[in-house]
Amino acid sequence: MKIKLLSISDITPNTQGANPDFLRGLNKLIESTTKHGYDHELIIAPFEFGGQMKHLWEWCKDNKNEYTHFCYTDAFDTIALAPYSEFEDMLKSFSFSPILCC
Repeated sequence: MKIKLLSISDITPNTQGANPDFLRGLNKLIESTTKHGYDHELIIAPFEFGGQMKHLWEWCKDNKNEYTHFCYTDAFDTIALAPYSEFEDMLKSFSFSPILCC
């Protein structure tokens, strides 16, 4: 099992003038996934209400041979609290689709 954690944002951690609450949340997500060993990628795309799925679809098509599963999570109000190995073990104990929304 090879899982990719994906988030979509219209800002990067260094975007000048961005909403400070969004930046704080985004940076907490990146810090926590790095600390706990997740394979996390932030997809930068313009904000479009409900438009994230087309970016996920494109990413999945482009990377379909590299990962067995992906998990999509919000970029601004999510953090990793457990090591990646614990997350992976929990997922292995369930019967689930290759596409996960966390």
